[in-house]
Amino acid sequence: MDECLRVAMNTAFAVCWIICPNYETVRDVYRKNIILRLNAFDVPIKTNKRDNRILIVRNSVGTVAEIFLKSAENEDNLRGRKLNFLGLDEFALIDPKIWTAVAPSIIGVSTTNAKVVIASSSREDGKGKHLLKTLYSIGDINSIGYQKGWKSWKYKSTESPYVDENKLAIIKAGMTHAAYQQEINSEFGGTQNVSYPEFDSRIHVKPIELNYQIPLCLSFDFNTDLMTTTISQIVDGSPVPYLHNSQQIKEQKKVVNIFHCINTGGGKITTQRQCDEIKAFLQSIEWISELVIYGDPAGKSHHTSSSDTDWDIIRMNFPEAYYSVPDSHPAIRDRVNIVNVKMMNANGEVGLFINNTEDCKPMIRDFEEIVDKGGKPDKSNPELTHNSDNIGYMIAYEFEIDNDNDDKFFIGWLKPKINERIK
Repeated sequence: MDECLRVAMNTAFAVCWIICPNYETVRDVYRKNIILRLNAFDVPIKTNKRDNRILIVRNSVGTVAEIFLKSAENEDNLRGRKLNFLGLDEFALIDPKIWTAVAPSIIGVSTTNAKVVIASSSREDGKGKHLLKTLYSIGDINSIGYQKGWKSWKYKSTESPYVDENKLAIIKAGMTHAAYQQEINSEFGGTQNVSYPEFDSRIHVKPIELNYQIPLCLSFDFNTDLMTTTISQIVDGSPVPYLHNSQQIKEQKKVVNIFHCINTGGGKITTQRQCDEIKAFLQSIEWISELVIYGDPAGKSHHTSSSDTDWDIIRMNFPEAYYSVPDSHPAIRDRVNIVNVKMMNANGEVGLFINNTEDCKPMIRDFEEIVDKGGKPDKSNPELTHNSDNIGYMIAYEFEIDNDNDDKFFIGWLKPKINERIK
């Protein structure tokens, strides 16, 4: 913003563009603040809300200047002008074709002294994150890709004199280490192509014992080739660090303990058959306490064997259980991210463990082998994703932003809401 105003105020008949990822940023951040800044210095301006154009009636060299605020959501509005300044905000969130197809044509017809400023954090979910890394290397004098005329700078959020250490702790509790390094420490991250990079069997696999004083959680994923149910509990984390497999473990306030996995495949797979398997297991462990059931909301309309839906059949088999099933799917990317945060957050605190038994190996295999494909788990292998999906439904339901906390960013303290369950 500062550089845009500097060019607009000191260049005759300047034409300046700022391109943002979405219209909300244009309206709520740039338009408002640029107008406030110009008004504070008594610069005469005219504005037009319809096209987000700010006309400086007379700048410091005695001419008019124009500032256009653009959204990258509308590519058709980003073509063919002679510019003195081009700024791109949160570049990692902008589709690369805006730069590779549109921006070069703008720069190509610009004056030779046109200035281009690109600003962004390295967003894990951004379409343009890889191009941002490339452009940064062009301006990095220590990079082999350095090109004269470009300059790159990198600043950590923690270097700001205004950083709030308490808020920083909340942020770290709600982010993975990789996300924290990108969002806060301005690192581009590695090239890991796995969906669950926070999983480490040396840390997350250990003997699990049931607590008969708290509810047992059952989470379902319905498939005709492999139906899965995970049996787990949400327990209080240990307040004291301890050693496990020579690793020092610090636990989160609430921990998910995965005790048993029931995978039904081969032959005729039905929801009723899955329920029979679960009831046999519950009888084997002599479980008579509360059950809380989670799973794929698509089961409300899905039929595996009869006119009854999957969830109708489960309710008939477990009428005494509490049900925590949303009306729609959480976003896949959000669900996977929350599972990764439960595995280990940026504070190094662990919030998920898996029993080291034979029946839990499919869950361990999921977390170790599922690869990322276009920002989502690759489902091409029919033996993978079902176990991690079902526990993901439970974790995404139970751990979300704490609405009682004023610091509402990322996924906060991962407040459990198991006490809000209904039958």
